[in-house]
Amino acid sequence: MADTAAVAGRRGRAGNDRLQPFQPGPVPHQLATAAVAAPAVLRHTTFPRILVAFAPLLGLMGIGCAALLRTRGLLTESAGFDLYGDKVTEYRLDPSMNPVAIGIAFLLFALPIFAWGWWIVAATLNAQAKSRRSGWPWTLPLSVIVAVVALLGSSFVPKGLRPIMLIVSVVAYVWGAYGVLFSLRKSARAIKADESYWTRLMVIPWLCGFVTVAVLVAASERDSAEIAVFGLLVPLGLSMWGWLTLCQGMASFDRSCRATEVVRSDAESLPSFMMGPRGAR
Repeated sequence: MADTAAVAGRRGRAGNDRLQPFQPGPVPHQLATAAVAAPAVLRHTTFPRILVAFAPLLGLMGIGCAALLRTRGLLTESAGFDLYGDKVTEYRLDPSMNPVAIGIAFLLFALPIFAWGWWIVAATLNAQAKSRRSGWPWTLPLSVIVAVVALLGSSFVPKGLRPIMLIVSVVAYVWGAYGVLFSLRKSARAIKADESYWTRLMVIPWLCGFVTVAVLVAASERDSAEIAVFGLLVPLGLSMWGWLTLCQGMASFDRSCRATEVVRSDAESLPSFMMGPRGAR
């Protein structure tokens, strides 16, 4: 009986053992350390980004190749007249250099566009792996397919439907140009990247066109060659600014996709009264 009473005195109402006066208490709760969120599998974007960044250099290479072909007599220049009697200049390439010309044209036009589409799809998929609020990655491929199909289909449909097919092609082209920028800006906002680059890329082409038209109109009214030269330099400078903005925007986007997020638990290393408003949450 005495042993039973002693055991009952050492147990609480819930059946747990009561702490004795000099018995050590339970081990304090270990504070949870900051957990590092493991990044998802990312698509490679460095190579297409390099191709897009060096697209202006490809243009300079094309100009250099054309000058080299002309120096060697493989690209000849001839003057003629059109139907209205205006003098025009024609360039004829030696037939033996047609494969070289096709390769240069592919480097100048097809390769940068393909690299731009490659980077957009891969980068947006990386953004979606990090945030569900990112944009849709297939905007550009779908726009290109619709624009090409509508443009080619306009040659096979009746004449009454050709304007509609051409309008569809133009709308798809515009959506492919600006819808992608809107999607990238949305994705940049979702992954906490700098979205100002993509907003700037939306404005620069319009600013370039407005300034060019204004300067050329002023040059024609005043018959000034200096203003005309300045009107040609302004779009060149704005194009270089747009190219630099594009390179910075792609680098910022990829850097944010690869950034490691630190997720902290509810238990912090400081008491709540020392954490201010953060501890009151």
